[in-house]
Amino acid sequence: LVLVIFAAFYLYHLHPEVVRVNKRSMLLGFIVILSLLANFAGFHFFNNLAGRSNDLPGILAAEAIPVALGSVLLAVTMGYRVALCAGFFVASIAAMMLLPERSFDLAIKGMVICSLTALAVRSATNYRSYFIRILLSVFPLVWVLNLNLVNFHAPNFLLLLGQSAVIAFTNAAATAILALILIFIFEIFFNVSTNMALMVLCDYNHPLLERMKREAPGTFFHSLMVATLVEDAARAIGANPLKAKAGALFHDIGKLAMPQYFTENNLDSANQHLDLNPQMSSIIIRDHVKEGLALARQYRMCRTVRDAIGQHHGNDLVKFFYNKALEEQKKSPNSAPVLESQFRYDGIPPQDKEMAIISLADACEAACRSLDKPSASKIEAVVDQIFRGRFEGRQLNNANITLAELEKVRQSFINTLVSMKHGRIAYHQERKRDHSELRMANAPSAPPAEK
Repeated sequence: LVLVIFAAFYLYHLHPEVVRVNKRSMLLGFIVILSLLANFAGFHFFNNLAGRSNDLPGILAAEAIPVALGSVLLAVTMGYRVALCAGFFVASIAAMMLLPERSFDLAIKGMVICSLTALAVRSATNYRSYFIRILLSVFPLVWVLNLNLVNFHAPNFLLLLGQSAVIAFTNAAATAILALILIFIFEIFFNVSTNMALMVLCDYNHPLLERMKREAPGTFFHSLMVATLVEDAARAIGANPLKAKAGALFHDIGKLAMPQYFTENNLDSANQHLDLNPQMSSIIIRDHVKEGLALARQYRMCRTVRDAIGQHHGNDLVKFFYNKALEEQKKSPNSAPVLESQFRYDGIPPQDKEMAIISLADACEAACRSLDKPSASKIEAVVDQIFRGRFEGRQLNNANITLAELEKVRQSFINTLVSMKHGRIAYHQERKRDHSELRMANAPSAPPAEK
C-alpha cells in the first residue's frame, strides 16, 4: 500500500501529463501489471524446470525473473523518470511476492537492474539498437548481481557459474524479444510515440510526404527547411531532435486541402486571395490546422505529429489579414466591426520544448524566405522580431522552456538560416556561340588543294 501511494504521489506531482491523460495512465498500468505477470511466469517456469532436473539449483531462480521488462518498455514510451519509478515499484512487489525470504536482496538488485537498463535503452533510435541494448545491459547485470547466489566453494563451481550465465542470457533474450513485440503492439493500438516510431516517420517516402511533394511542393520544401532548423535547435538545448524533426515534417500537411491558397505553392500564378475578403482568407489559412488534424487521424499518426499540427500556430493572430481587414474598415466605416477572434487560430500554445521550437522555426523560415537579398543582419533582425512577438504574445508560457534555452534556439536558427540563405558569387558566363559556329570549329580541316 505504501508503494502504491508513493508511486501515485510521485507521478501526480512530477508527471501530471501521465496521470491526467487516460490513455497514458492505462498504458502505464498495463505495463506494470504485465511486468508483474511476466516475473511471476518466469519464476514458476524456472521452478518447474528445476523440479524436473536435479542438476539445476533452485537458488538461481532469482536470475530467471525478467524484472527489467517494465523499465525498458517505459523508458522509450514515457521517459526515464517514469521508468525509474515504475521499475522500483515492480522490483519491490516482485521481491515480496516471489522470494519473501530474500525480498530485500532481490528488491535492491531489481532496482539497480531497472535503473541501468532503462538508462541504456532510453536513447535507442531504431528497433535493432533497442534489442541489442536490452540484451547487452540485462545479461551482465543479472549475471554479475546474482553471483552471490553461487557457492564458490562447491566442487561444481564452474558448472554453477555456467548455468548462471545461461539463465541470465536467457532472461536477457526473453526480455528483449518480449519488449520488441510489445513495443510494436503499443505503437499500433496505443499510438505511442517512441524514438523508433519517430525515426520511421522521418523517412521522406511516407505517403503523406510523397503526396505533399506532388501537390504542394512549396510546402514540402518549407517543411524540410523547418525540420532542419528544429533538429539542430533541439540538439542545442538537450530536447528530443527526433520528436522535433518528425513534428516539423508533418506540421503543415493540412495545406494539402487547398494548396493553391498558400503563397509558397503559387509563385507562378496569381494570388488566390486577391478576390477574397480578409475574413474568408483568414478562414482558409486557419483551416489548414483542422485539415491537418483530420489527415493525421486518417493516417493514424502518433501523438507527436498531432501535437505539432495543433500547436505550431497556437492561438496566434493571422496578422496580415487582420491588418488588411482593419484598413478596409477605415475606408468604409459603416461596415461590420472587425473581431480579433475571427483571425485567431483555434489551437493551443506549445506545451513542450519541441513544439515551441517547431512553432518558432515555422515562422522564422517563412519570414526569411520572403526577404529580398537576405543577409546575416536581415535574418537576425527577422528572427529577433519573431521571438519577441511570440514571447510577448504569451505563446511560450506553457512550453517549459527557459530564456537561456530560447537564446540557444535563436542563435541556432540564425546560424542555420544564414547558411541556407547565403549568396553565391556571380560567375561571368562565356558568350554562347550558335550551332553553326560550333560545327565549323569542330569540323576537320580540309586537305590542301592540289596544284
